[in-house]
Amino acid sequence: MAEHVLVLGGGLAGVAAALRLGDEGVDVTLVDRNDYHQFQPLLYQVASSQLPVEDIARPHRTIFQGYPSVTVLTADVAAATLSERRLVLADGQTLTGSHVVVAAGARPNFFGVPGAAEHAFPLYSVADAERLRRHLQQLLQEAMDGEGPGDPGTLDVVVVGGGPTGVETTGALAELMHALQQTGRLERPGQITIVDRGKALLAPFSSESHEYSHRKLTEAGAVVRLETGVSAVHADRVEFDDSSTIPARTTVWGGGESGAAIAQNAGPAPGHGGRLDVRPDLTVEGYPGVYA
Repeated sequence: MAEHVLVLGGGLAGVAAALRLGDEGVDVTLVDRNDYHQFQPLLYQVASSQLPVEDIARPHRTIFQGYPSVTVLTADVAAATLSERRLVLADGQTLTGSHVVVAAGARPNFFGVPGAAEHAFPLYSVADAERLRRHLQQLLQEAMDGEGPGDPGTLDVVVVGGGPTGVETTGALAELMHALQQTGRLERPGQITIVDRGKALLAPFSSESHEYSHRKLTEAGAVVRLETGVSAVHADRVEFDDSSTIPARTTVWGGGESGAAIAQNAGPAPGHGGRLDVRPDLTVEGYPGVYA
Protein backbone atom coordinates (compact mmCIF):
# COMPACT_ATOMS: atom_id res chain seq x y z
CA MET A 1 0.00 0.00 0.00
CA ALA A 2 1.26 3.47 -0.87
CA GLU A 3 1.88 5.79 2.03
CA HIS A 4 -1.46 7.32 2.99
CA VAL A 5 -1.94 8.64 6.51
CA LEU A 6 -5.37 9.07 8.05
CA VAL A 7 -5.53 11.71 10.78
CA LEU A 8 -8.57 11.43 13.01
CA GLY A 9 -9.19 14.84 14.59
CA GLY A 10 -8.36 18.38 13.56
CA GLY A 11 -7.28 19.82 16.90
CA LEU A 12 -3.80 20.92 17.94
CA ALA A 13 -2.23 17.46 17.61
CA GLY A 14 -4.02 16.43 14.41
CA VAL A 15 -3.27 19.67 12.61
CA ALA A 16 0.38 19.64 13.71
CA ALA A 17 0.82 16.06 12.46
CA ALA A 18 -0.86 16.78 9.12
CA LEU A 19 1.22 19.92 8.58
CA ARG A 20 4.48 18.11 9.30
CA LEU A 21 3.56 15.23 7.01
CA GLY A 22 2.38 17.68 4.37
CA ASP A 23 5.75 19.41 4.50
CA GLU A 24 7.25 16.08 3.37
CA GLY A 25 4.66 15.63 0.63
CA VAL A 26 3.04 12.64 2.34
CA ASP A 27 -0.52 11.86 1.23
CA VAL A 28 -2.76 12.75 4.20
CA THR A 29 -6.50 12.75 4.80
CA LEU A 30 -7.56 14.68 7.90
CA VAL A 31 -11.08 13.96 9.15
CA ASP A 32 -12.95 16.10 11.65
CA ARG A 33 -16.63 16.73 12.33
CA ASN A 34 -15.95 20.48 12.33
CA ASP A 35 -14.59 22.47 9.40
CA TYR A 36 -12.39 24.57 11.68
CA HIS A 37 -9.50 24.22 14.10
CA GLN A 38 -10.14 25.60 17.57
CA PHE A 39 -7.44 26.85 19.91
CA GLN A 40 -8.77 25.09 22.97
CA PRO A 41 -6.68 26.89 25.64
CA LEU A 42 -8.62 30.11 24.93
CA LEU A 43 -12.15 28.69 25.10
CA TYR A 44 -12.56 30.25 28.54
CA GLN A 45 -12.06 33.70 26.99
CA VAL A 46 -14.92 33.04 24.56
CA ALA A 47 -17.10 31.83 27.43
CA SER A 48 -16.37 34.98 29.45
CA SER A 49 -16.96 37.32 26.46
CA GLN A 50 -13.31 38.39 26.26
CA LEU A 51 -12.81 37.08 22.72
CA PRO A 52 -15.09 36.40 19.75
CA VAL A 53 -15.15 32.86 18.39
CA GLU A 54 -13.44 34.06 15.19
CA ASP A 55 -10.28 34.79 17.17
CA ILE A 56 -9.79 31.18 18.26
CA ALA A 57 -11.26 29.24 15.33
CA ARG A 58 -9.63 28.97 11.90
CA PRO A 59 -10.95 27.01 8.91
CA HIS A 60 -9.04 23.81 8.20
CA ARG A 61 -9.07 24.55 4.49
CA THR A 62 -7.32 27.85 5.12
CA ILE A 63 -4.65 26.18 7.25
CA PHE A 64 -3.91 23.59 4.56
CA GLN A 65 -4.36 25.83 1.55
CA GLY A 66 -0.71 25.48 0.55
CA TYR A 67 -0.54 21.73 1.20
CA PRO A 68 -1.64 19.88 -1.96
CA SER A 69 -0.98 16.43 -0.43
CA VAL A 70 -3.36 17.08 2.51
CA THR A 71 -7.08 16.46 1.99
CA VAL A 72 -9.50 17.80 4.60
CA LEU A 73 -12.73 15.89 5.05
CA THR A 74 -15.51 17.35 7.20
CA ALA A 75 -17.46 14.35 8.42
CA ASP A 76 -18.55 12.40 11.48
CA VAL A 77 -16.63 9.19 12.04
CA ALA A 78 -19.04 6.44 13.07
CA ALA A 79 -16.43 3.79 13.84
CA ALA A 80 -12.69 3.17 13.81
CA THR A 81 -11.04 -0.23 13.46
CA LEU A 82 -7.40 0.36 14.24
CA SER A 83 -6.33 -3.23 13.60
CA GLU A 84 -7.24 -2.64 9.96
CA ARG A 85 -6.36 1.09 9.99
CA ARG A 86 -9.89 1.84 8.84
CA LEU A 87 -12.37 4.62 9.51
CA VAL A 88 -16.08 4.34 8.72
CA LEU A 89 -17.86 7.66 8.22
CA ALA A 90 -21.45 8.36 9.22
CA ASP A 91 -22.52 8.29 5.57
CA GLY A 92 -21.12 4.78 5.15
CA GLN A 93 -17.93 5.78 3.34
CA THR A 94 -14.85 3.80 4.38
CA LEU A 95 -11.30 5.17 4.54
CA THR A 96 -8.18 3.05 4.90
CA GLY A 97 -4.58 4.09 5.28
CA SER A 98 -1.06 2.79 5.67
CA HIS A 99 -0.94 4.66 8.98
CA VAL A 100 -3.52 6.19 11.32
CA VAL A 101 -2.99 9.07 13.72
CA VAL A 102 -5.66 9.10 16.43
CA ALA A 103 -6.00 12.69 17.67
CA ALA A 104 -9.69 12.70 18.49
CA GLY A 105 -9.35 14.82 21.61
CA ALA A 106 -11.10 14.43 24.92
CA ARG A 107 -14.51 14.76 26.49
CA PRO A 108 -15.56 15.70 30.01
CA ASN A 109 -15.48 13.07 32.72
CA PHE A 110 -18.27 13.66 35.21
CA PHE A 111 -17.19 10.72 37.40
CA GLY A 112 -20.79 9.68 37.92
CA VAL A 113 -21.68 12.84 39.88
CA PRO A 114 -25.49 13.08 39.81
CA GLY A 115 -26.76 15.97 37.70
CA ALA A 116 -23.34 17.01 36.39
CA ALA A 117 -23.91 15.89 32.81
CA GLU A 118 -27.35 17.52 32.75
CA HIS A 119 -26.63 20.84 34.46
CA ALA A 120 -22.90 21.62 34.32
CA PHE A 121 -21.14 23.50 31.52
CA PRO A 122 -17.96 21.78 30.24
CA LEU A 123 -15.41 23.68 28.14
CA TYR A 124 -14.11 21.36 25.44
CA SER A 125 -15.40 22.94 22.23
CA VAL A 126 -16.46 26.20 20.63
CA ALA A 127 -20.07 25.04 21.04
CA ASP A 128 -19.46 24.54 24.78
CA ALA A 129 -17.97 28.02 25.12
CA GLU A 130 -20.79 29.69 23.21
CA ARG A 131 -23.40 27.84 25.24
CA LEU A 132 -21.85 29.05 28.50
CA ARG A 133 -21.47 32.58 27.17
CA ARG A 134 -25.13 32.79 26.12
CA HIS A 135 -26.23 31.43 29.50
CA LEU A 136 -24.14 33.97 31.42
CA GLN A 137 -25.11 36.86 29.17
CA GLN A 138 -28.80 36.13 29.70
CA LEU A 139 -28.44 36.02 33.49
CA LEU A 140 -26.33 39.18 33.55
CA GLN A 141 -28.64 41.08 31.21
CA GLU A 142 -31.67 40.19 33.32
CA ALA A 143 -29.86 41.36 36.45
CA MET A 144 -28.74 44.63 34.84
CA ASP A 145 -32.25 45.28 33.52
CA GLY A 146 -33.77 44.54 36.89
CA GLU A 147 -35.80 41.72 35.38
CA GLY A 148 -34.13 38.82 37.18
CA PRO A 149 -35.75 37.19 40.17
CA GLY A 150 -32.83 38.09 42.40
CA ASP A 151 -32.84 34.65 44.00
CA PRO A 152 -29.72 33.48 45.84
CA GLY A 153 -27.17 32.14 43.39
CA THR A 154 -28.65 33.77 40.29
CA LEU A 155 -25.29 35.25 39.27
CA ASP A 156 -23.05 33.01 41.37
CA VAL A 157 -20.81 30.50 39.63
CA VAL A 158 -19.20 27.31 40.89
CA VAL A 159 -16.16 26.16 38.92
CA VAL A 160 -15.33 22.50 39.48
CA GLY A 161 -11.68 21.55 39.07
CA GLY A 162 -8.49 23.38 40.00
CA GLY A 163 -6.53 22.66 36.84
CA PRO A 164 -5.66 25.22 34.14
CA THR A 165 -9.20 25.36 32.74
CA GLY A 166 -10.76 25.87 36.14
CA VAL A 167 -8.22 28.45 37.30
CA GLU A 168 -8.35 30.48 34.07
CA THR A 169 -12.15 30.42 33.93
CA THR A 170 -12.44 31.45 37.58
CA GLY A 171 -10.09 34.39 37.06
CA ALA A 172 -11.84 35.55 33.90
CA LEU A 173 -15.32 35.40 35.45
CA ALA A 174 -14.17 37.15 38.64
CA GLU A 175 -12.67 39.94 36.52
CA LEU A 176 -15.90 40.19 34.49
CA MET A 177 -18.04 40.52 37.62
CA HIS A 178 -15.69 43.13 39.09
CA ALA A 179 -15.68 45.18 35.86
CA LEU A 180 -19.49 45.19 35.65
CA GLN A 181 -19.72 46.37 39.25
CA GLN A 182 -17.02 49.03 38.85
CA THR A 183 -18.77 50.52 35.82
CA GLY A 184 -22.06 50.64 37.69
CA ARG A 185 -23.82 48.16 35.44
CA LEU A 186 -24.19 45.57 38.17
CA GLU A 187 -25.14 46.39 41.73
CA ARG A 188 -24.12 43.07 43.23
CA PRO A 189 -21.62 40.93 41.33
CA GLY A 190 -21.89 37.18 41.30
CA GLN A 191 -19.62 35.20 43.62
CA ILE A 192 -17.20 32.90 41.80
CA THR A 193 -16.16 29.79 43.75
CA ILE A 194 -13.57 27.27 42.56
CA VAL A 195 -13.65 23.81 44.11
CA ASP A 196 -11.10 20.99 43.94
CA ARG A 197 -10.61 17.68 45.76
CA GLY A 198 -6.88 18.23 45.99
CA LYS A 199 -4.82 20.26 48.40
CA ALA A 200 -3.70 22.87 45.86
CA LEU A 201 -4.71 24.61 42.65
CA LEU A 202 -2.71 23.63 39.56
CA ALA A 203 -1.58 20.51 41.43
CA PRO A 204 0.73 19.09 38.71
CA PHE A 205 2.70 22.35 38.59
CA SER A 206 5.23 23.91 40.96
CA SER A 207 4.52 25.02 44.52
CA GLU A 208 5.05 28.60 43.31
CA SER A 209 2.20 28.08 40.84
CA HIS A 210 -0.03 26.73 43.62
CA GLU A 211 0.58 29.79 45.78
CA TYR A 212 0.42 32.31 42.95
CA SER A 213 -2.88 31.07 41.51
CA HIS A 214 -4.46 30.87 44.96
CA ARG A 215 -3.36 34.41 45.83
CA LYS A 216 -4.38 35.95 42.52
CA LEU A 217 -7.84 34.36 42.48
CA THR A 218 -8.45 35.42 46.07
CA GLU A 219 -7.35 38.98 45.27
CA ALA A 220 -9.79 38.97 42.32
CA GLY A 221 -12.61 38.19 44.73
CA ALA A 222 -12.99 34.47 44.05
CA VAL A 223 -13.48 31.91 46.81
CA VAL A 224 -11.13 28.90 46.74
CA ARG A 225 -12.37 25.67 48.33
CA LEU A 226 -9.85 22.84 48.42
CA GLU A 227 -10.12 19.23 49.63
CA THR A 228 -13.79 19.38 48.75
CA GLY A 229 -15.64 17.11 46.33
CA VAL A 230 -18.89 17.68 44.48
CA SER A 231 -21.64 15.21 45.38
CA ALA A 232 -24.42 16.55 43.12
CA VAL A 233 -25.14 19.34 40.62
CA HIS A 234 -28.60 20.89 40.26
CA ALA A 235 -29.90 23.69 38.05
CA ASP A 236 -29.87 26.07 41.01
CA ARG A 237 -27.28 24.70 43.47
CA VAL A 238 -24.23 22.52 43.98
CA GLU A 239 -23.93 20.00 46.80
CA PHE A 240 -20.58 18.97 48.30
CA ASP A 241 -19.30 15.90 50.10
CA ASP A 242 -19.02 17.82 53.38
CA SER A 243 -22.84 18.26 53.30
CA SER A 244 -22.60 21.97 52.42
CA THR A 245 -24.45 23.58 49.51
CA ILE A 246 -23.83 26.66 47.36
CA PRO A 247 -26.77 28.23 45.49
CA ALA A 248 -25.64 28.74 41.91
CA ARG A 249 -27.37 28.87 38.55
CA THR A 250 -24.07 28.21 36.77
CA THR A 251 -21.65 25.31 37.27
CA VAL A 252 -18.57 25.16 35.03
CA TRP A 253 -17.08 21.66 34.83
CA GLY A 254 -13.33 21.39 34.57
CA GLY A 255 -13.15 18.40 36.89
CA GLY A 256 -11.58 15.85 34.58
CA GLU A 257 -11.54 14.40 31.10
CA SER A 258 -11.62 11.06 29.34
CA GLY A 259 -10.68 9.90 25.88
CA ALA A 260 -13.06 10.43 22.98
CA ALA A 261 -15.69 7.74 22.55
CA ILE A 262 -14.47 6.90 19.06
CA ALA A 263 -11.01 6.06 20.45
CA GLN A 264 -12.37 4.00 23.33
CA ASN A 265 -14.14 1.67 20.91
CA ALA A 266 -11.44 1.43 18.25
CA GLY A 267 -9.86 -1.84 19.40
CA PRO A 268 -7.16 -1.19 22.01
CA ALA A 269 -8.25 -1.61 25.63
CA PRO A 270 -8.66 1.92 27.02
CA GLY A 271 -6.20 2.91 29.72
CA HIS A 272 -6.59 5.37 32.59
CA GLY A 273 -9.40 7.83 31.99
CA GLY A 274 -10.49 6.03 28.84
CA ARG A 275 -7.34 7.11 27.02
CA LEU A 276 -5.25 5.06 24.61
CA ASP A 277 -1.95 4.01 26.16
CA VAL A 278 1.02 4.67 23.91
CA ARG A 279 4.72 3.91 23.83
CA PRO A 280 7.36 6.70 23.96
CA ASP A 281 7.17 7.11 20.16
CA LEU A 282 3.34 7.45 20.38
CA THR A 283 2.69 4.10 18.71
CA VAL A 284 -0.05 1.87 20.09
CA GLU A 285 1.30 -1.51 21.14
CA GLY A 286 -0.12 -4.35 19.09
CA TYR A 287 -1.40 -2.04 16.35
CA PRO A 288 1.24 -1.53 13.64
CA GLY A 289 1.04 1.82 11.89
CA VAL A 290 -1.20 3.39 14.54
CA TYR A 291 -0.19 6.47 16.52
CA ALA A 292 -2.21 8.22 19.22
